[in-house]
Amino acid sequence: MTGGDSVSVMHRRSEADVYKSDLGKSHRTSSGSTFYNMVTDGKNNGTRNKVKKGDKMMRRLSSSFTAGQGHNFRNNVFSARVDVDMKHFVLPKTQKCDETSEFISKVLGENFLFSSLSQSDIKMFIDAMAPMQAGQDDFIISQGDNGDYFYILEEGEVGFYINGKAVGAGGRGKSFGELALLHDCPRTASVKALTPCKLWKIEQTTFRFIMVHSTERSDKTVIEVLRKVPLFSNLDEGFFNKLANSMTCKTFTDGEIVIRKGDIGDTFYVVREGKVAVTEVGRRLSMRHVSVGSQVVLGVGQSFGERALLTGEVRSATIIAAGNCDLLCLDRKDFEEILGNLKDLLELARWRHILTRVPLFSNALIDSAEKDAIESLNSEILGKLTIAMTKEEVSAGEVIMKKGDVGDKFYIIRDGHVELSCGGENSGPQELDLELGAGDFFGEHSLFTGEPRHFTVVSRTDCVLSCLTRDSCEKLLAPLQKVLERARWRRVLLGIPQVAEKKLEQREMDLLVLQVTTQGFRRGETLSEQDEDISKRSVYILNHGKVSIKRDGAAYTFSPGAYFGDSALAEDKSVMCNGEVITFLQDSVCGVLSAVELQAVLSKFTIVGSTALRKASIKKYTDIKIADFQRHQLLGRGSFGKVWLVSREGDNELCALKVMIKSRIYRKRQSHFVINERKVMAALEHPFIIKLVSAFQDDFSLYMLLSLVEGGEMYELMKRQESRRLGNDAVCFYSACMIDALGYIHSHNICHRDIKAENIMLDRDGYSLIIDFGFAKVVENKTFTLCGTPYYLAPEMLLSKGYNKGADYWAFAVLMYEMLVGNVPFSAGDEMSVYRLICSLRYTIPEDIVKPEAADLLEKIFVKPKKRLGCLVGGVKDITEHPFFDSINWDDLLARKAKPPFEGEAIVANEQPDSIKHIMYQPEDANKLALEPEVNALFSEFGPQVKAVIAKPKPPPQSKLSFRKEIANGAQKNGYVPAKQADGCGCACVIS
Repeated sequence: MTGGDSVSVMHRRSEADVYKSDLGKSHRTSSGSTFYNMVTDGKNNGTRNKVKKGDKMMRRLSSSFTAGQGHNFRNNVFSARVDVDMKHFVLPKTQKCDETSEFISKVLGENFLFSSLSQSDIKMFIDAMAPMQAGQDDFIISQGDNGDYFYILEEGEVGFYINGKAVGAGGRGKSFGELALLHDCPRTASVKALTPCKLWKIEQTTFRFIMVHSTERSDKTVIEVLRKVPLFSNLDEGFFNKLANSMTCKTFTDGEIVIRKGDIGDTFYVVREGKVAVTEVGRRLSMRHVSVGSQVVLGVGQSFGERALLTGEVRSATIIAAGNCDLLCLDRKDFEEILGNLKDLLELARWRHILTRVPLFSNALIDSAEKDAIESLNSEILGKLTIAMTKEEVSAGEVIMKKGDVGDKFYIIRDGHVELSCGGENSGPQELDLELGAGDFFGEHSLFTGEPRHFTVVSRTDCVLSCLTRDSCEKLLAPLQKVLERARWRRVLLGIPQVAEKKLEQREMDLLVLQVTTQGFRRGETLSEQDEDISKRSVYILNHGKVSIKRDGAAYTFSPGAYFGDSALAEDKSVMCNGEVITFLQDSVCGVLSAVELQAVLSKFTIVGSTALRKASIKKYTDIKIADFQRHQLLGRGSFGKVWLVSREGDNELCALKVMIKSRIYRKRQSHFVINERKVMAALEHPFIIKLVSAFQDDFSLYMLLSLVEGGEMYELMKRQESRRLGNDAVCFYSACMIDALGYIHSHNICHRDIKAENIMLDRDGYSLIIDFGFAKVVENKTFTLCGTPYYLAPEMLLSKGYNKGADYWAFAVLMYEMLVGNVPFSAGDEMSVYRLICSLRYTIPEDIVKPEAADLLEKIFVKPKKRLGCLVGGVKDITEHPFFDSINWDDLLARKAKPPFEGEAIVANEQPDSIKHIMYQPEDANKLALEPEVNALFSEFGPQVKAVIAKPKPPPQSKLSFRKEIANGAQKNGYVPAKQADGCGCACVIS
């Protein structure tokens, strides 16, 4: 039995957890389900111990689970962000004798939370720990108080109590309260001094500062060293981040041989702490400053052995530890598994570097008004262009391309020389213009135009070329060109006086740009802008080509980047109908914006959706008023507000409207999380991700209008099975939906950070959707905030050393295991014990339940992040191409042509709530909910302002309920028993 937090039987939801649900405490239906992002309140949840084997065990677990006995670690936990200014934060420091320091070091070494720390980090912890004295019968920790310190007992004896009952005791060397270092939560036990005690303590802020500072400092040091390795000079930022994260630390004692001269090398080293001595130096040693026969000492930040990653050549020197030292290591096998073949990487880096020198590429990649947003896309596309290049060999004297021919290839010379001339096939030597060699390129214009070649290229020697075709280039550049095109449209629109004077916010400009469509015009084609009907008029932005405009007897010529047709915006009809005639002088392409849509935005009649939403959805909700919504049923409630089943006047489509009270969000200091969730959801659109239809606000509340997901939670689906598990085939299907969506989310550099059964919903057709983006975050390299659900947390999250998308893949595997087995893989009686199991990777896969392919996939994800499937060189493809998914046709799945395991289930149905007569605002509520202008300004980025009204809910029309009865019938046919049907609506709905 451990003390303090380690004897917890349950824990309070943190304030962030309240936000996480967005609506805090759960409103449950008769079945105990949670609706629309409601966090469970602990009812009907029970022990979820590790499954070992067989149905008998499963039935026993199922019984205890249903009875609601045991522990509940399915609620969210969250630690506050580290807001400590690294430059100004001063670590507390208390002098200690060597004996005390050694004692504390030993205790810390036995605690898994400190297992990844270096010697210098341990010393920082020891120095930062403050002394504390406790008299006999003093309470060191009181049950229910907010935890803030972790304690080590040096002298005396303490007792542990839960609800006043003694549950254990501890003496010298006992540590307790470590849960307070991970996240904010109340103490779940009391700790009393049974004798006078001497303790050492450290609080959460200092702990997290040391962990974050240590990791960032270490990564920065390693990356700086890696950049200085000549072999890596042309590699990109992503390579260095991944390489630094992939290296493991190994400790060598004084005099221990690290590498021996003459041995075959396969490992690269960086000195993390201490020193190494280089002896028996041979002539092939890569360190230029070392002379033959000399001995040098390499210190912190220096590296050696990098050529072992490239070749299997013998070591050129012997290197031994000069005192105890820590070295970061990476062997060739791991390097190639995580990052790929170094020779190929260097080759790709070379071609990538050359591509940045091609004017047509470099101009396209940097000439953007949205430079920050496009930088990662540039890098990704450059990498894809490089990979798309194919190898081509030509013999000396061979014509590679001929003047006058229409080409479709771009070439980079890998080896050899070519002659470039402007003459034709029979041109003489005097017409030779240029000789090109390795690293030079030609033919780039063929990638963007169908113009004839301007010169002839003949190989002077045998040559090896890298080629890129026009088709490949167009496919790969399409996303970039679309972003660049929209950026150009944005710049041009902001130059229109009628637009500029409105000072539109970014989200309004996003909506405006999204309405622009592309249209081609033939040479000689004309347009006449004489119609008074604004619905028939448009504003044009010239992308390519040339136009002439005759206006009031004068002619004007416009080139790409110009706009015309803006007279449609004039209020004076005489100006609007000025008789201008537009003639296209060349084949041209224009961006076209309807004057009606432009006027709608300028008149601020719109409701912001997102640049990722379909135009149909945006147009459908461009003039939202709260009074337009009929609220049929209350789906959920919590500390932040309510979720309603709604429809719009004259519209048969049901949606979910999440209403969050601003004042409550402000008091919980969660405004930035709510806004971040809206932004993340606005950036995503995928068949297996819940859709944000719109977001808006009034003086009192924030509103999120989301698509309705009728099928219920994955968690509820599992609970309804006798064995609490799904079949291998069903798990394969649902996992395929999830991993496809996760790969899409990660392609936007977004981590979800709370994948779990409660956050996976089944839609009406039986497909699984990811919901709840309250913890989602853009992560370029690493983030440190602990958040999520205890059972699903990855080891790297718990160890506070930084994490990224690998944490989502870990949670995905936990959920996959849970669906297969009926229980989570890491389960124990208290939260810290769960975390110990996770960090020690201790779990069991029942062979009689789980297929070998599924077990293999789980085993390859339940590993350290550097070896985890999804985090290796193949990315998410390593998961989607795993044999477990051999039965999945990914194209059919994405097109929703695949047959789900169960169709049309109503997994849960909710009761008609007593508060159905609730109105949005009572007159007396206005004063309570009103905010000061400066506080309201905190929510300005959430969405546009609409007018608050009082509106009573109305029962839904019968036509909107019929399909839900069909769903329920379908569920019963498939062996499911839906929960009690409500009067009116029997759907199960969840919102993220």
